Amino acid sequence: MPAPDVDRIAIVAVSRPGAALARRLATSLTDAALYLERRTAGGASDDDGDTQLYDLPLRPVIQDLFARHRALVALLPVGATVRLLAPVLGSKRQDPAVVCVDDAGRYAVSLLSGHVGGADALARQVAAAIGAQAIVTSASDALNVTAIDLVGRGLGWKIEATPTDLTRAAAAVVNGEPVALWLDPETGVRWPDNVPISASISAVSDLSDAKAAGYAAALIVSDRVLSLDTGRPVVIYRPPTLVAGMGCRRGVEAEHLRELLERTLHEHGLARLSLARIATADVKADEAGLIVLADGLAIPLEIYGANELNAAARQPERATGWPGVHAPTPSAAQDLLGLFGVSEPAAMLAAGSDGVIVPRAKSDRATIAIARIPSANGNPTEALAMNQPETTMPGEALLAAAEREIGKGNLREGAGLAWKATMAALTAAAARHGMPCSNREEARLFAKHLDAIADPASLTDDLSRYRNLLSFGIADSYREHYEGLGEREGTEYEWERDEYEDHVDTVREFIAYLHREHNGESA
Repeated sequence: MPAPDVDRIAIVAVSRPGAALARRLATSLTDAALYLERRTAGGASDDDGDTQLYDLPLRPVIQDLFARHRALVALLPVGATVRLLAPVLGSKRQDPAVVCVDDAGRYAVSLLSGHVGGADALARQVAAAIGAQAIVTSASDALNVTAIDLVGRGLGWKIEATPTDLTRAAAAVVNGEPVALWLDPETGVRWPDNVPISASISAVSDLSDAKAAGYAAALIVSDRVLSLDTGRPVVIYRPPTLVAGMGCRRGVEAEHLRELLERTLHEHGLARLSLARIATADVKADEAGLIVLADGLAIPLEIYGANELNAAARQPERATGWPGVHAPTPSAAQDLLGLFGVSEPAAMLAAGSDGVIVPRAKSDRATIAIARIPSANGNPTEALAMNQPETTMPGEALLAAAEREIGKGNLREGAGLAWKATMAALTAAAARHGMPCSNREEARLFAKHLDAIADPASLTDDLSRYRNLLSFGIADSYREHYEGLGEREGTEYEWERDEYEDHVDTVREFIAYLHREHNGESA
């Protein structure tokens, strides 16, 4: 059997009813590969695109799929699936997600790797696609408390904690024990809008408060290396906020560059797990040492031309409002390559920052500078909104900012903020149901899910209206309009201002509806 992409979802069925249901499901899931038992495949052949036929016995087939795919949907009883997979089970941190569906399509059961592997979310996707009921038994899901091992995953956050600390901190949240949460103001990242905070988690304003007695555990969001000897479980979230700009002589080894990078981060108390990318000049695009370094760290290497680097380096320093930001300084590259600098302006461009937090440092063969990605991608209007507490609805502060920008005539900015506001509310509501909602397809699945769980007796016109808005992707329309305005500013493509205001009112109603649904409130 050919080896498919490891990122695909394997759907396997053994019976004739299961094969029919599997085909329905395969049309709804992105990147799904279908595996059907040859005798019950209903005339399918090995040449049918993404459909692969197999011969019994099933055990070696399903164990092979388990080893080669990121997720497995088995049209099999739970007991049979457990017995078939038991010999190859490892741990929840390495096993793929496994979801079981009965042949009648009534239930989608999250069986293995519910949180970490994504089986809980997949079970809901499967259920929405075929009209089944999702069965999820994870404690944090059942009790509607924060799943701390999933926080920030969709934003690229990494977790720094021992397995024991992570388990104990998660248990503290599930058991309702007091847990401290500290967001490092220097990092400038807020708690994700789509992650509810349990009542037992208390935000503290100072790191010393997180170390205080009385808390069973501490959750920290920071890109800095901190002293955290609390004697209690500590979970540190590392958001991808740092960018390393690097320049070097021809032929410098990757190991030399890695040592310079790690030494610079260590000397300035910055976390390697928060490094988002490396940036350099286009004349270094084929530099093997830089390419190997970026590949080894599993982060992108971004390339900028001389004009971009010089423009970034020579722009007047602006008041960014971010602490510890330094303007770039001239370097030897000005004489050698005709560049004002490489490491500092490259870092600034890749971070979208007006300066660097670590000015250029060097070894005998390379240079490095570190920039921090400003909160909300450096957009001052959005950053201001993102830093405001949202006591009512996710996305509300962003929508207020959108309305202010439209009122001032900044239509493109207003459209972009309206898009972000809608998505913030949408992802928060979807997260309440353990479902992703980052694109149009996922929005449609979430709409189907809302429809499936609605009480037919209370299916009002308003609910149908908002479901249609969701299905047609109101957030997508704002994104497309925002991008279109950037390309055709000042043309007939722009709407009238009152049309923007009407759309903002519609988005506000939409967010209010999602908020009511998200919190279980009546309309």
